[in-house]
Amino acid sequence: MEKFQATHSRPKDNRIWSRLVVWAPLTLAEALFPEFKVLAKAETTGFPQADIEWAIPALLSALTVEIVTSIMGVSAPRPLDCGLLHVPGRVFFVLSTIVLVDGQNLFHLAREAWGPGSPYDWPSYDVARLADALVTLVGGRNLQETRFYTGVPHPRVSPFWNGFWRNKFRHLERQGITVIRGRINYGGQEKGVDVSLALDLVQATYERTYETVVIVSQDSDFGPAVRLSKEIAWSQGRTLTFCSAFPFERGKVSHRGVPGTIWFHIDKATYDACHDPRDYRPRRMT
Repeated sequence: MEKFQATHSRPKDNRIWSRLVVWAPLTLAEALFPEFKVLAKAETTGFPQADIEWAIPALLSALTVEIVTSIMGVSAPRPLDCGLLHVPGRVFFVLSTIVLVDGQNLFHLAREAWGPGSPYDWPSYDVARLADALVTLVGGRNLQETRFYTGVPHPRVSPFWNGFWRNKFRHLERQGITVIRGRINYGGQEKGVDVSLALDLVQATYERTYETVVIVSQDSDFGPAVRLSKEIAWSQGRTLTFCSAFPFERGKVSHRGVPGTIWFHIDKATYDACHDPRDYRPRRMT
């Protein structure tokens, strides 16, 4: 899987004062507590500077907790705000991540990249495995929620695909994945899915639900929602990370992802490793 482009909510600022604001608290932590290991430095973990800046208040809070717990003799780990997990003497930056999966876009891009033929002629992906793989790829993130969006045809139009998706939805919901169901009209056009995903992204940003979002889609129509979410985050004094991930094969699928996001190319090996072997076909049609 390939990370193609890095785009953050704000352009990088290389001025001296900016570096001091970002790194001074980290240096202070290490100076006050030699055993205090800060594991979120960009040069050692690959975190972008934008991810460090938002966490400075949390780091200062962790320092305060370190002093208090040292005095009181408390040693139990406990979660802090802003996505930090504090263990006495150590601070881990664990950024809350949501994954929003555009099911039809994922299916059609995989078929375009590696089809025709099994298993790319139907939505054979395991949503939970794919979400876990993407969060692992980004690094330093904790998967908080996965949402799956797709259109479903009316049973009179396509009884097979209606039954297929109904069966797959039941499995996804048992895994704790939120399913948002749109429709596919008589002309084969998907309706209600893009709007639902875009609205969920904006609402989650307003509610401060995440620090990183991975949109599993290549659809440029999500660009305005990403742009609005960045503006909301900026007004809240936060800097978030926006990613888009999609199947890619050179010469068959465009390398460009959702505008304003970091692009991750899902290669064939990664997609195949997330294969779902379950048979969701309606029983009367198997």
